[in-house]
This record gives sequence, C-alpha cells and structure tokens, in this order.
Amino acid sequence: MADPEKVPVAPAVQFKGSCACERITYHCTDTPKADETGICHCVTCRKLSGGPYQAFTGVSAKSVTLFDQKEQLRYAGFPKDDIGGIMYLRFSQIGERSFCVSCYSPLAMRYKHRPDVVDLTLSSIDEDSIVGEDGKRSLRVSFHIFTSQKVSWIDIEKDGVPEGRRHERFSKTFEEKLSAWESKQQ
Repeated sequence: MADPEKVPVAPAVQFKGSCACERITYHCTDTPKADETGICHCVTCRKLSGGPYQAFTGVSAKSVTLFDQKEQLRYAGFPKDDIGGIMYLRFSQIGERSFCVSCYSPLAMRYKHRPDVVDLTLSSIDEDSIVGEDGKRSLRVSFHIFTSQKVSWIDIEKDGVPEGRRHERFSKTFEEKLSAWESKQQ
C-alpha cells in the first residue's frame, strides 16, 4: 500500500488589515512577538500618521500577503519597491515606509538592516480579525522609541510599559544591529 501524499498545510491567518479605502488589504500568518509591538514618537511618524505617534508591530515579512483590490494583484511577502497600489517613502538611509497610493494610509515600516521583518501599522489591523486572546495580547504596546521627540501633551508614564522599555532613540539592541549593518555599508 502506498503512503498517502503529504500535503503541506498553510499557516492559519492570525489577523487581517487594510488601508482606509480598502484598496490594499492583507492577511498575516505570524503572531507578533510579545516585544515587537511599540510606539514611535519621532517627528516623521507623528507627521505621517496625523497623530501624536505611530504604533507598529513586527512580523515576518514572509507571513504577510498583500492584495491590491483595484488591480486584482496578490503579493506574497512584502514587495521590495513601489508596485501596484503600494508606494514607499524613504525619509532616511535606514528605513522605508509603505502607503496606499489611493488613500495614502500608512501600512508598514521596514528597516534595511532587518529585511525579513516588516513593522505593520497597528492602525491598519482590522480589530475583529485578530485570532484569540494570545493574538490580542501580542498587540499590546511593549515599548516606546524616540521619546526624546514625544509631544508634551501625551503622558506615557502610566501606560504599563516599564521605564526600561522607553527609549530616547531606538533600543540598545536595535541600535547595535543597526550600527553593524551601517558599518557593512561603508
């Protein structure tokens, strides 16, 4: 008797998201790590988000599948450059931000020293699509970056994030990895 053929099982979708006009939608099969959800207070994030900060969660870039509803395109992983309804803005040498070309909703941030990770904007995640309590817990903010640029009228002292997870710039570990990447670029 022949062995039955093993068919790989696709990972389950953990959450979905979209831009404001829903031209760009996505699903993600990765649950964010507990320490990968944070808030950036830098001036650029504040200006681009239209709010006092931008919140992100880091996931494996391969775990995200994007759909351009207008052009009926599907992108496995996160595209490396402008394509279809997704455009990138590059305000620095170290990272790039993706947006919908139709409504300009911010979708994600990607740092060049960690191309296998994409930081999805929490504002793009569809709350009702998050699978389970663990999924919801993983999206709780666990750190703040660029607190040196934080607006004065937001108080982060009592938000449950430990003092050691509030950074004037990036975290020490992130800075070290970024420095190593930058030295290789020279």
